[in-house]
Amino acid sequence: MLEREERMALLLLAGVAAIILLSAITLEFIGKETFSSPFSPASQEGDLVILEGVVTRVRATAAGGHLILIVNTTTVFLPSPIAAEVDIGEGDRVRVTGIVQQYRGEREIVPRSGGDIMHIP
Repeated sequence: MLEREERMALLLLAGVAAIILLSAITLEFIGKETFSSPFSPASQEGDLVILEGVVTRVRATAAGGHLILIVNTTTVFLPSPIAAEVDIGEGDRVRVTGIVQQYRGEREIVPRSGGDIMHIP
């Protein structure tokens, strides 16, 4: 039989776990787009941004299975695990949510999962 303090600790742990679970479900339902800002020349490295536009170029990197997309005039880098999840071609209209990063002095958007790239009509 559990002592009074042990029962209280167990109830507190169960309550905290329930709050964390509800928070995770709520954040998943709300979506990343709620917390992102439109990509612009003022976007800083590390910002969570969203970009909508037409894919004008798709190319594979020389090694690693990564993809580089040009959406409007912005570079979007897809690491190989994400590139394997998506089917993107030139002319596709897409919405990309990702983190702004610098590569060789140029800013690019890097999605964190395949779900961060959506085809839009």
